[in-house]
Order: sequence, then C-alpha cells, then structure tokens
Amino acid sequence: MSHLLGISFDSAASPAIMLRALAGHDATKQPAGWGFGWYPAGGLAASVVKDPVPTRDAAMTALLHDWDRFRGTVFVGHLKGAEKGATFQDIHPFSRSHGGRDFLLAHSGDFQPALVRALDLGDPPAFEPVGHTDSERAFCWLLRRLRERGVRSLAELGWPELRTLFRELDELGTANLILSDGQDLVAYRDTDGFGAFHFVRRKPPHQATLLENENVAVDLNHPQDLSRVMLLVAS
Repeated sequence: MSHLLGISFDSAASPAIMLRALAGHDATKQPAGWGFGWYPAGGLAASVVKDPVPTRDAAMTALLHDWDRFRGTVFVGHLKGAEKGATFQDIHPFSRSHGGRDFLLAHSGDFQPALVRALDLGDPPAFEPVGHTDSERAFCWLLRRLRERGVRSLAELGWPELRTLFRELDELGTANLILSDGQDLVAYRDTDGFGAFHFVRRKPPHQATLLENENVAVDLNHPQDLSRVMLLVAS
C-alpha cells in the first residue's frame, strides 16, 4: 500500500524528513519510490522531488534533510509500497499549473482502469497525463472540472463542490487523496474506509518535535519553527 503525508503550517517552516526504511536499509522493506512536493517561501509555484528507485545513500534522499530551500507552508509526500515498480513520471505527487498556480495531488488506492480511461479530458485535452498511472489521469480530469467552472483556486471552488468531485473519483475504485493549490491543503478519505487516515493539529509550545513511525520521521526542531502551528495528515 502507498502512504500519504500532508503538512500545512501557519507560516514558512523547514521540516527535516527522513525515510525510515532507507535509514534501516532493510532490502525487504525498501519503498519502490517516493516523492515530495512543497511551495517554497509560501508561494504558489511548487517544487517536486522524486526518486523511483531510492537507496540508502541516494542524493535526493539527503536533499530533503539538508537543503535549506526545503522551506514552505504546504508539503505533500507520497511513499510507494515496496511491492510496486515505478518510473519517474509515475511517482506522486503530480503537479499541474492552472489559474496562475501549481496544484499538487497524491493518491493512495486503486482505481479501476477501464473507468478511469472513460473519464473525459476534453477535445483537445486541457490537461494530459505525462505518465501511465490512473491517478494522474484522474488528476487531469479534476483540473478540467475546475477549469470548466471558471475557478482558479480550491477556495473559490468551495468545499462542498470539491467533495462532490472527490466522491465522483471515489466511485472509480478506492481513493485517499491529498490535494493542494499552494494556499490550501485538502485531504479526502475513501468512503468505504480504505486504509487508515489520521490528522493532528499541533500548537506551541511543542513538547515533542520528532514525529515518526516505521516509514517516515518528520523533525520540526529547526529553531525558527518551534513557534509554528501545523496540521499534519498521514496514512
């Protein structure tokens, strides 16, 4: 199963993120790939780093921990299950530009391929998949629906309408989703209860700055981040 992580801060922060499986270097538990997206300095342009075949000493893994520019208000992460192969273009989160901003989407679950192929992307399509995943095609369909409604942000679309669109995607299979437009971070859980989804809102003073499980560790011990309010969503 894939794993999702979404973090929203009240102002720019720089979490140190480490993949536990890589740190332990247990070959039987290594993820097939990972990706992280964020909006540097709280802007609307997203940066995305991906690695389809990570190893313990991979430069991109070290990047998440050491790069000073890994700083923003919204972060979206995706960790693929070890049993699944991956290519670079098929790693989440996916990024597309619309309405003067970048949107990020990460999906955990399985859509029915025939139903996803039947999604109308328009003629010609305004958004097209780069890779081969059903998740990316569903993302392109979702953005087309925003464009049809003439909205440029999630807040402008409105939460009831966004929930309706998520439910349409949910009918295609199983869907836990994290979506952001750089300003808002939205999480949706599969209506049939597929997988676990948890959230916590943390306010200072923080008694613990290290959040971890067997897959991922998030360290919030940067001196500038000790007073940050944050919402964290994770599968």
